[in-house]
Amino acid sequence: MIGQDRYREIFDAAPVSLWDVDFSGVAALLDRWRAEGTDDLRAHLMDHPEEVEGAIRRISVLDVNSFTLDLFEVDRNQDLLHSLAGILLPDTASIFIDMLVTLWNGLRRFGGETRLRTVSGREVEVAFTLDFRGARFERTLVSLRDITAQKSAERAGIRLAALIDSSEDAILTKDLDSIITSWNRGATELFGYAAEEAIGKPVTMLMPAERRDEEPAILARIRAGERIEHYETVRQHKDGTLIDISLSVSPLKNADGTIIGASKIARDITEQKRAQEQEHLLIREMNHRIKNLFALASSIISLSARDAETPQALKARATERLAALARVHSLTLAPHGQIDAAAAMPTTLHALIKAILSPYDEGSDAAQRIALSGDDLQLSPSATTSFALLVHEFATNAAKYGALSNERGTITIESKQRGDRLIISWIEREGPAVAPPASSEGFGSYLAKATVKTLNGQINHDWDPVGVTVRLDVAVSRAQG
Repeated sequence: MIGQDRYREIFDAAPVSLWDVDFSGVAALLDRWRAEGTDDLRAHLMDHPEEVEGAIRRISVLDVNSFTLDLFEVDRNQDLLHSLAGILLPDTASIFIDMLVTLWNGLRRFGGETRLRTVSGREVEVAFTLDFRGARFERTLVSLRDITAQKSAERAGIRLAALIDSSEDAILTKDLDSIITSWNRGATELFGYAAEEAIGKPVTMLMPAERRDEEPAILARIRAGERIEHYETVRQHKDGTLIDISLSVSPLKNADGTIIGASKIARDITEQKRAQEQEHLLIREMNHRIKNLFALASSIISLSARDAETPQALKARATERLAALARVHSLTLAPHGQIDAAAAMPTTLHALIKAILSPYDEGSDAAQRIALSGDDLQLSPSATTSFALLVHEFATNAAKYGALSNERGTITIESKQRGDRLIISWIEREGPAVAPPASSEGFGSYLAKATVKTLNGQINHDWDPVGVTVRLDVAVSRAQG
């Protein structure tokens, strides 16, 4: 057996709170309740809470160790030796009832978790064990382990888990073998996989084939302890759709600081990328238009000079044509928010074409230079804008390089409705010899193709040396509705 001195040494040096407590007064209460014929002790105590308070007052603390003094912020044993009442909180009453029922049922050990109060009033959370020793429980050993930090961390972890799960961003973790280890609801929303479909699978399943060489480089930086911030890349949805994302990756460490994996936050930037692309498109379109306007202004002055007999006539004719060009240019601005302007445009195909060609159709030979014939039809405001962009592009090219760039060139425009299709032919003759452009990647070509696509149509060019022919085939339903 351990001697008293040795027991005292172990008791006082223990790294947990130890209490030597006398429960013999409680034993006497249990005897009295039995003698009074109590059958259900729990029900009796619930009906008589004053009996619980009386039981607590009958407990005597004989001794505590040094760890207990530190935990409860006292300097002397005497401050804790009289009663447990000073450190118990109101919500510990139910636990004390459980303890009394344990003794009532003949058991000698009881444990659990609760909150206690230090002498200064600070609350601590503890895991406790009571070993009831002696015939009348007169040498009961109580041990308390401070779990305040642990519980706080658990609650923080629960809160963090709830925040992660409710985040709109995709948040996932992976190990150093690139295997997914956690997956939040945001990841399900972004990538389409449920957690059970993703966890345990390689993270490369989210990468398009041509992007999978990114993973070794990312892992190498994580192993080196680096963070990757706002890395823009492309990932793949479960259905195969490609998604533009901004990715942040951080090393994931265990308790001793060893890197064991990585946490990833992915944000969908598809709309942001589209907005950027639209902005770049508008800037390119503006640049293209400005260049065309300078070229057209020069062409209009040259055109006006051909049949102007005086400087005043040249000025008047050029001013009229430039004003007409300005009116035509305003037609093509409606896609960028000028809905009222679109509604005020000419409402038929032929009226629109005539308005756009008006800067070039003045003079004695105008009727011979530009001819418009065929089926006319009502245009919707959105289709009016699309056709304005296309015809304006055709006229600009004709003035810069084609039939309108000399005195003899002619343009024939024919429109024919064939069932649900509208066929428009733009035919240039007698202008300078033409040849296919060296590249079909110019912005004007791109703009024309993109506009035709909105009309569910096609555009073809025939680069005959005697003059270009443009054939436009669009859906009547798109033109009118």
